Amino acid sequence: MVSLKLSPEVVLDEKFQCIVTTYKKFYSDIWAPDVCYYDKDKHLIIIDGVFMEKQGGYKGKVQVQITKILNPKKNDPLGEIEVTTFERGGTLAQSAYDPKKDFAIDRFAFTPRMECTYPCKYCGKSKDYCTACW
Repeated sequence: MVSLKLSPEVVLDEKFQCIVTTYKKFYSDIWAPDVCYYDKDKHLIIIDGVFMEKQGGYKGKVQVQITKILNPKKNDPLGEIEVTTFERGGTLAQSAYDPKKDFAIDRFAFTPRMECTYPCKYCGKSKDYCTACW
């Protein structure tokens, strides 16, 4: 299981999509959250169910792509996204983890790159060509 803790400035469009690539691509969106579950109130994305598809689990490169991350409404710097990997210790809903049963393995943080420049909400031909503004 992997969790992505988003900073409060990070906003996902309602039509966001989560693509996780291991030995194949797994797709998830708001209508089919079986790969990535998004808890809007906690600013948390839980990725689960893609690492045990093969017998013995998956060991190798993992790529996560989250589409439709919107520019912040204010021109403030973005906070970091914290990524934590967990060893599942219990059988819980995808939206939660239990620190008494699920053990953190690794943790790192990064600042996302935005597709568009402020004040664009959406952009077209280039990152400075706004198709919608806040």
